Amino acid sequence: MKKIILITVLFFSLPIYSEETREVSEIRAMLKQRTLFEENEIENFIVLIQKAKTSSLPEKILINKIKEGIARKAEYKVLYGVVSKKYDLLLLSKEMLSEQYAKMIHVKDSNYSINMLSELIEKGLNKEEYKYACSIALQNKMNMEETLRICETILLLKEEKIEYAFIKEVIETVMKKKPDMGYLEYITKIIIEAKKMNIKQDEIREIVINGINKGRNINSLRESVREAASYGDLEIRQENKEKKGEISEELKKRQNDDKRKR
Repeated sequence: MKKIILITVLFFSLPIYSEETREVSEIRAMLKQRTLFEENEIENFIVLIQKAKTSSLPEKILINKIKEGIARKAEYKVLYGVVSKKYDLLLLSKEMLSEQYAKMIHVKDSNYSINMLSELIEKGLNKEEYKYACSIALQNKMNMEETLRICETILLLKEEKIEYAFIKEVIETVMKKKPDMGYLEYITKIIIEAKKMNIKQDEIREIVINGINKGRNINSLRESVREAASYGDLEIRQENKEKKGEISEELKKRQNDDKRKR
C-alpha cells in the first residue's frame, strides 16, 4: 500500500518539476542562441530563476522579463539589472505579505499577490500606505486581492497630487457607507476626472464626501463634478448664487411696489 502511495505521489509530481526544468532549459537555450552574452552571464540569470524558485517566488515573472529583454535585444547589464531588480521587489513583496499586520488577510493566489504588490511598490507604494490598506481590509474582512486594489486606489490618487489625508478620508467614508471595491473605484475615477477639470481639492471634497454620506449615486456625483467645472470654482458660483438672490429680492420689491400703486 505504501509503495502504491509513493508511486502515485511521484507520478503527479513529475510533470511539475519537468515543466519547471524545461522552462529553465529553454531560457538558457534562448540566451545562448539569441544573445551574445558570455556563459557566466547566462548562468547569472539561471541562478536568479533558481533563487526565486527556492524562495517560493513566481519565477515565471523573471523568465518573462528575460524573454522580453531578448526580444528587445537588450544589453546584458541592462537586462540583468531589470531582472535582478524584479527579483528584489518580489522578495520584498513576499516579506510584506508575511508581516504581522498582513498575516490575517486571506491570500487567494500567492503568486498573483506577490507580483501585484511588487508592481505597486515599483510605482511608488510605500510601507505606510500598504499597512494602512491592510488595516482597512482587516476592518472590512477583505482578502489580499481587495487590499491591493485599495493600494492601487491610493497610488492613482497620489499621481493626481491628491493629499494623503483626503485619500484616507475618501477610502474610510466609502467603507463606512458601502464597503465595496467597485464603488471605491468609481469614486476614484470621479475624483480623477474632477482633478483633470482643474476643480480645487476642497470643492472635490465637498462634492464627493457629502455626496457619499447622502447616498447619492455615481451618475449624480459625476453630474455635480461637471456642473462645478462648467461654473468655475466655488467662490465664483457662490457669488453668482448671491447675485441671483439679490436680483430676485429686487424683483419682489418692484412687484410689491407696483401692487401698492394699484
